[in-house]
Amino acid sequence: CGGGGGDGGGGGGGDGGGGGGGGEAQLVLLDHGLYRDLPRAFALTYSRLWHGVVLGDADAIREAAEEMGVGQYYPLLAAMLTARPWTDILRAGDTGDARALHEKGTAADKKQIAGYAAQYAKHIGIVLDLVPRPLLLLFKTNDCLRHAERQLGAAGVGSFSITLRYCLCCLRHEARAAAAAASAASTATTAATSTGSAGSTAGVAARRWLGIARAWLAVLRLDVAMLLLRVLSGSAVLPRAVRALSLSPASAKRQGEREKASTSAVSVEHT
Repeated sequence: CGGGGGDGGGGGGGDGGGGGGGGEAQLVLLDHGLYRDLPRAFALTYSRLWHGVVLGDADAIREAAEEMGVGQYYPLLAAMLTARPWTDILRAGDTGDARALHEKGTAADKKQIAGYAAQYAKHIGIVLDLVPRPLLLLFKTNDCLRHAERQLGAAGVGSFSITLRYCLCCLRHEARAAAAAASAASTATTAATSTGSAGSTAGVAARRWLGIARAWLAVLRLDVAMLLLRVLSGSAVLPRAVRALSLSPASAKRQGEREKASTSAVSVEHT
């Protein structure tokens, strides 16, 4: 992974630059900006962060922020990453519509974002001081991509879906490695186990194989989520389907508890 966006964009021509007529040779220099190899652990955390942001998973965002050393500022971190208010990020998760994360481009929206930046300037400085250094370049890269979208009128390009696709690819790679390691460990343990009662041995083996099955099921769910991103691009049900398939078990459990509590509250209110 790398980040782009050097101080100067463009190129320069040779002495005979300009129109390129007359068959004269022309030398064009392209500035590719800055590049940096991301450590594997950081790339996984960054993928979990974007995965949580695009799907509006507050728990996943908080956990990723904690790994980056800014756990108490997790709403601000997500807002800095997307240039959107925290309420928009949560709305994207509640409605299953990632379009809530796109800039509206109105004067009122720009004024709101500028107001937030001024209001939280001190805390933004703290976050920038604490986060891993590679994230600073990625902040700049995201700003450059948003600027390019605005200038080119490419709001419908689906940048958040593209980001989510590559985050899922990274998370799937991690899940597959974990599942393979669990399978190998189980095989080695089974070969080494030759003592103990048959009942206790069978119980341990059953729990071990259940864990392996869950690990490979997680890989399968991510595979299906990535497939849906390719074949159902633009569908209204896509965000909810991908969210349901790719949430971690802990996040899925917390989401279910919140939905149950919300349903109970509505029932009480109607009563």
